[in-house]
Amino acid sequence: MPYNKLLGIELPEEINGSFFLPGINDILIYFIPGWSELPKSLQPAAYYLQSLGYSVVVPSYPSFHITTRWTDWWYACWTQLQGITQYGIKKTYLAGFSLGGLFALQAATLKDRLEQECGLQVMGVTSISPPLRLKWKPLLPSEAIRMSTFDRQIAQQINRIYPTIPFPQSEMCFEKYRGSKKHRPVISIIELIRAIHFTNQMLKRNTLQTPVSILLAEDDEIVDNTKTSRIAQKRLSKAVDIKKVPGRHNCLLDQSCKIACEFIHKFISKTQEN
Repeated sequence: MPYNKLLGIELPEEINGSFFLPGINDILIYFIPGWSELPKSLQPAAYYLQSLGYSVVVPSYPSFHITTRWTDWWYACWTQLQGITQYGIKKTYLAGFSLGGLFALQAATLKDRLEQECGLQVMGVTSISPPLRLKWKPLLPSEAIRMSTFDRQIAQQINRIYPTIPFPQSEMCFEKYRGSKKHRPVISIIELIRAIHFTNQMLKRNTLQTPVSILLAEDDEIVDNTKTSRIAQKRLSKAVDIKKVPGRHNCLLDQSCKIACEFIHKFISKTQEN
């Protein structure tokens, strides 16, 4: 495997589909990719976390060709989470990037169910660049798109007029691991907004009983960091740890990848000490 100087580890070529990396300690990190991203987008981070001793599972989403409903993405993530018992590791930390960060928070609210039904112990959750509020939402091509957020029939009609929309891109040193396209289906953006709304409502109703850490990118072009921080402090556990890392939204695929992974490692070490 080729050696990567930025991470200081050997990093293999891209992996197709979901994957499991075995570690040497008794902790597994369930690391959820971002919106429309393939599992390989988390490959650099996953291999670095494995080098720190953790087992890592990265799940996959259905492709846009199959479904654009966020509930289908969530269901795929949830069923794969329930299946990690096959690896024989009960201590689980949830982590996720962007939309995956929202899903990690949603799954954390179901901590008791995971323990009762699957025997999984959710020890903590790290959400990286979670879009609890979007910065670019007003830039969508039509006011009607926001009006259609809760009406799928209107959403389908808008999707015929605006099939795709350019999505902000960051410069990344791990560009080859990126799985998403520069143009996303408009209807998938509407579904993303639905997922954000549902996550906020879920966090209003359920106080997390597990340690939470939030990592934000300082120059995020997509997430409104100020409002996201305010929501996190208000609705998540009192012990929520919020920090910022240099870079833009795709910090896990740029120069900040190692810093983000070290943040997860320190968070896990701290919770284990407590």
